[in-house]
Amino acid sequence: MDPNPMLGMLYLIANDQRLFDVIGRVTGCGAIGSFIGRVYLRLAAAGHYDRWHSDMNGFRLIGMSVNLTEGEFEGGRFELRQTDSDEVEWAVANTGPGDAILFRIADGLQHRVTAVEGAVARVAFAGWFQSGPDLLSLLKAGVDPRNRSASP
Repeated sequence: MDPNPMLGMLYLIANDQRLFDVIGRVTGCGAIGSFIGRVYLRLAAAGHYDRWHSDMNGFRLIGMSVNLTEGEFEGGRFELRQTDSDEVEWAVANTGPGDAILFRIADGLQHRVTAVEGAVARVAFAGWFQSGPDLLSLLKAGVDPRNRSASP
């Protein structure tokens, strides 16, 4: 999504210290400095999916995906596994509008999102709570928070 007022509002909400405190209490991840992410679209029946991967980069603590799709879509399941295993340990389809998931970013964990199926595309606000720096410092440094590799 190109920069616009709605994306700005999502960043303000996701970078609220009160949310950081809740995420920290729920996950035990430690101090959170900022949230970076993006809004993305996965077209139904277009083969859009993620392969198994890790989001480790040294600063990321917790991943989040919030479903922004107005209707319910099919497929697009989030799956999590140990890196050295072919077995899915946890899976969820957050297909309802406003559904959200949190997942730990750690060595030894990988995740993917399966292909969206049917007639409804999936729209999500997804990214990472990271240990630092705070969002204002990133913006002052000219880092685009939509950049998947944004880091201090």
